[in-house]
Amino acid sequence: MTEQRHSPFRDAHEDRETAGDIPDTPQTRARPIGWPLRMMISCAAMNCARSGCSWSC
Repeated sequence: MTEQRHSPFRDAHEDRETAGDIPDTPQTRARPIGWPLRMMISCAAMNCARSGCSWSC
């Protein structure tokens, strides 16, 4: 039985199909980590700026 989806977001099945088309290289394996890491660095910098520390990039 297949259901018709009405969500604008992709489901896990579509993500898995897309992942099968992406080549397996060191760059593509590292990509999922890049975004969370950038977010953590940004949050740390904002928290530091709020607390008045002298940390700089």
